Amino acid sequence: MNLLLPILLFVIAAGYAAVGLGGGSAYLAVFSFWSRDPQVIRPLAWGLNILVAGVGFINYYRAGHYSAGFSTPLIIGGIAGGAVGARLPITTEVFSWLLAVTLFLVAGRMLLGIKTDRLSGTTGRPRWILYIIAGFICGVISGLIGIGGGIVLGPIMLVFRQAGMKTSAAMTSLYVALTSAGAMAAFLLGGGTIDAVQLPTYGVLCVLGGYLGSRFGARKASPRLLECIFGVFVLIAAVRLAVINL
Repeated sequence: MNLLLPILLFVIAAGYAAVGLGGGSAYLAVFSFWSRDPQVIRPLAWGLNILVAGVGFINYYRAGHYSAGFSTPLIIGGIAGGAVGARLPITTEVFSWLLAVTLFLVAGRMLLGIKTDRLSGTTGRPRWILYIIAGFICGVISGLIGIGGGIVLGPIMLVFRQAGMKTSAAMTSLYVALTSAGAMAAFLLGGGTIDAVQLPTYGVLCVLGGYLGSRFGARKASPRLLECIFGVFVLIAAVRLAVINL
């Protein structure tokens, strides 16, 4: 098992970084086989998320796929929404099921390549407002469910054809890195601690996997291939939500 863990982390980092994600939920799933203490595994997952999504963003940025005008309002809305969602005193079981069904439909659309009409009539400031609202809603979902906001926000932008796959990947990688950093900061400020040995050890492997995966995604892979990979991860997220609520 000691040999299996680093291999799994490397593969997860490479696969998720290729489509602009950090792999946080997958790290949690893997770490849960060794420890079920959230005070131990959550900060490790956040730390790896920051590293992988961060190096992924650098690769997509260097390849010319980052759009500040597209990403900034989504990130602003997402961070605000995450703070709100994390504090809403509601039962999330039904909401989780609704989100799971939605993600199943989105995954099907992405894997089957079904086209959706582009949203129209939104330019300049109205589009900024639309993106802030979309980011906020996805942030609230992230805070309520505990699922990474990038896995929700990215598909929405793709389904409504508001961005190409690689522009979306650049945006979601930055989104994931920033929201994970915020969660980590809040955890540490609240008196939490992080394993100063495990994070650097696993971090080196994940940064390498994230670099290779995101470089492949940003420079080599076709948008359709990336959309299929992303669809698989969305499907995994949907299954995870459904299983948790069974």
